[in-house]
Amino acid sequence: MRIRKPVISRTLLLISIFILLLWMGGINAKENSYEDLYTLLGIQKINPPVKATDFTLENLEGAKLSLKDFKGKVVLLNFWASWCGPCQWEMPSMEKLWNKFKKNKFVILAVDIQEGKDEVKSFTKEKGYTFPILLDSRGKVARIYGIRAIPTTFLIDQEGKIVGRVLGARDWASQGVFELIKYLISKTNTS
Repeated sequence: MRIRKPVISRTLLLISIFILLLWMGGINAKENSYEDLYTLLGIQKINPPVKATDFTLENLEGAKLSLKDFKGKVVLLNFWASWCGPCQWEMPSMEKLWNKFKKNKFVILAVDIQEGKDEVKSFTKEKGYTFPILLDSRGKVARIYGIRAIPTTFLIDQEGKIVGRVLGARDWASQGVFELIKYLISKTNTS
């Protein structure tokens, strides 16, 4: 009796090769469609894009910031909490993403849900995070955005429209994410 080797479908093999080449930098993301980047990164594309609901929250320094303050920038809006293991896992990659793009038309708004200011400040200081942290101490903004699990992240384009949503933790410092952010930044703000 012959033992048959497992057969890998052509589609799975091609996708694996494509991901490997993208990771190695062998394929320029501009050669791929915008749709492919979303799919490869596991980001739910919102089509058509939806206007992001504005909100105002305090940052760790006590200043009030509104989402509308960042119109003209690509916003990675992340909902998290310091006790959340997957949130803790993804935050170092968010810091890398922030450091790569903070001088461009890009901002991270990390919205902590229902924790005290001192607790969040201590956590972020200990970890060395420098991206903007906002406090949603009563969970009001989380409810507006329909957050049922954390981390949950939204990608908002320069026009203030939600173009993508991610449920769960991601490696935000991957080459694919960098290419997607570059693409979103490069789009002309038509408003």
